[in-house]
Amino acid sequence: MFLPLIILAIVAVVAAVVISAVALSNALKESRKDADKNFPAKPVCKTEEPCPLEKEKPHIVKIAWLDGANDKEVASGTQWVNLPRDAKWVDVPNNVPDIDRLSQKIRYKVTFSKPGGHSFKVKAEAGPTNAAYTGGEKGRNGNFKWLEEEKSYTTDGDGTKIVEADFFSTCAGMDDFKLKAEDTYGTPPVETGFMATKRLVYVVVVKMTGMTTNVGLGTLKSEYATHGIELVELPAVEIARMANIGPSEENTYQQNCKTAFNGSQGKAKMPYGVAVGFTEHLAVKNPGQVIELTDVVAGPGSAAVEIPVMARGLRDGDGMNSRSLWKDLVPSESWFVFATFTPSAGGLPINLAEAKCTASPAASSNCTSVQVAVDHLAAGTGTVRVTVNVVDRMRGGLSFGANLICICTKAWWSAQGAGVQSSTAVHEMGHKVGMVADGTGKLPDKVATQYTAKGHVGPHCYFDLGDLATYGGVSGNMCVMFGAVGAGSPTAFCEKCTPAVRKMDLSAGWTV
Repeated sequence: MFLPLIILAIVAVVAAVVISAVALSNALKESRKDADKNFPAKPVCKTEEPCPLEKEKPHIVKIAWLDGANDKEVASGTQWVNLPRDAKWVDVPNNVPDIDRLSQKIRYKVTFSKPGGHSFKVKAEAGPTNAAYTGGEKGRNGNFKWLEEEKSYTTDGDGTKIVEADFFSTCAGMDDFKLKAEDTYGTPPVETGFMATKRLVYVVVVKMTGMTTNVGLGTLKSEYATHGIELVELPAVEIARMANIGPSEENTYQQNCKTAFNGSQGKAKMPYGVAVGFTEHLAVKNPGQVIELTDVVAGPGSAAVEIPVMARGLRDGDGMNSRSLWKDLVPSESWFVFATFTPSAGGLPINLAEAKCTASPAASSNCTSVQVAVDHLAAGTGTVRVTVNVVDRMRGGLSFGANLICICTKAWWSAQGAGVQSSTAVHEMGHKVGMVADGTGKLPDKVATQYTAKGHVGPHCYFDLGDLATYGGVSGNMCVMFGAVGAGSPTAFCEKCTPAVRKMDLSAGWTV
């Protein structure tokens, strides 16, 4: 009896131990569940790259151009380098979306992975086809430079850095710049996309009342766009018609255009607005020229005599040449001044009435001789002298001071075709932006084919005619900046002029 009781006691003890062990095991399992809730499992990256969650050091994440606000970024864009950083120049319809796209100074932002002050360096990189400014050009004009030096910075406490005004581009059009940044932790460099540079100019056409222009500004716009100058056309305005714009009418014409421009949308765009005027003739009068013919046989039955119109030009170097009479240009102005017949036998000159003198050919406005009737005079011989007003020259266009250029729609009494007007427009706008550069002041270096005077007024380009003593009467030019414009004239800048147009600094603009 005693032994079974002992066995039963031992079994009871073992059972109690087993129950306690099971209870402890269950308690430990519940404890692990609670621990797993509070302490998640160590993450496991499934890529071969270092796991971001395991990185301890901060690293540079990106560099980007700012785009109108400190929290707005853009990889690339267009920078309008001639316009100042001022909200008035934000022009969304014409691709100026915000204030950060204005001026040569361009803001950017660098971001790190963690807050704190982190060191980094930034170096700008120029595009492979950027304008190449010489040392002389950079010495004359600071706007011909860009920030080539590497710069060092430290982020603010939030791990970012906005660089406001350190980086600056050139003033050229069609240049490209990007930024490359790297930290001190060995992280691969980060970079922006390219920011392209352009210049923007506003244009107002000034027409004359009742006059139809034969050409739009399409060719003008497209040619300058290829050199990084965008011309934005604003609504046109009108002035009273003037029959001709000669030297004595130029001041009146300029004042009329100025008044019209100041009443246009262009006024608010100054100093970056240009007035493109259209007129009819731009003829220059050479008054009071004397032509004569000796040994004229006069008297009843005598035939009228014809005297060629020959006169010396007004400009230095202009020789004695055939000229056209000042006829059918200004209604109140006549080609005829007075005429006389002086007998060979002696005596006072005899005045000849204007009715006895006829511009020839009679059916034309472009007359190069005068027919004089002498059959009403007493029989004898003598000298006929006629004082006339002649056309010294016809101009295709002009670049006036301030912001005005002018294109004529007629020359030598004939309408100018669209091609000639377009060539003139590109040419005169070329003068307005500084062509043909001569390497002085703030201009680019002298264009290799530049010439001054030599038959034409002002700086022009002789490409590809060779260096001649004079270009008066010469044709066959291959550059829009040659000193004369006519049928078949080019509408594009030559290979010598193109670099200078692209380099031009238009930040100063123009006055009205």
